[in-house]
Amino acid sequence: MITIADWDASELNTGCCSVSYDKRLKPGYGLKRYWAKKMLSNGLRAKVALNEYRQTIGMVEYTPIQVAPAEGVGFYFIHSIWVEGVSSPTRNLSWKGIGAALLSACEKDALDHGAKGVVAWGWKPPHRMRYTWFKRQGYRVADKRENRILVWKSLSDDAEAPSWLRGDVPTYFSPELPVITVYVSGQCLIMNHRFLQLRQIAAEFGDEVQFNGVATLDKQAMRRCCTMDASFIDGERLPDCVILSDEELRKLVKKALKKRG
Repeated sequence: MITIADWDASELNTGCCSVSYDKRLKPGYGLKRYWAKKMLSNGLRAKVALNEYRQTIGMVEYTPIQVAPAEGVGFYFIHSIWVEGVSSPTRNLSWKGIGAALLSACEKDALDHGAKGVVAWGWKPPHRMRYTWFKRQGYRVADKRENRILVWKSLSDDAEAPSWLRGDVPTYFSPELPVITVYVSGQCLIMNHRFLQLRQIAAEFGDEVQFNGVATLDKQAMRRCCTMDASFIDGERLPDCVILSDEELRKLVKKALKKRG
């Protein structure tokens, strides 16, 4: 038996769009809690799926689009939706349909709160949370940006299609030393982890490396930076929402140093 219930603040640490619980991401939970605390006053809502033991096995979290990395009027924006063990061959097969149930609960809640529609986003393959899944739930493509696809479902006759924030993400390069730039909102557990990793690695190299950490918690910062979460070394974007080891990141920094002789 699966129950879709209102969210409790304690549930926010259990997963995000690409992964369920992963102990490697635990250091970034503090940033996630900070994001959630700030977003609660800006309309953050969520639904959770509970099994018969009242354990969380899925979640969808969403905010008004006014505090999300997209433009539009009257929408709720889904930041992430996940189901525990969705990619595991040993997962409980009776959980099939939980994602659709969570999405339906989100849409009903948005309508009850006067929304004109719901906006979501998904990846092109091979990432999880693919945009094609949303299309199967009746969503339409609204906009594209690299491998992220913005989708939407109208709940009102006067709803107009949303769009991603326009513009290029600012990147930095210096001929003297490698520049690490991380944009971090706190919403994504993987990117929170990436921020903490790169900040620590930059500290290891001291004055040999420049580290820029940019907070993108509010809409003004998102518009200025044209993103919520992203990471760069010398202007080269690192893979989003992929867990990279400390050693993998350290090698990239060493490679950037080596280019400067």
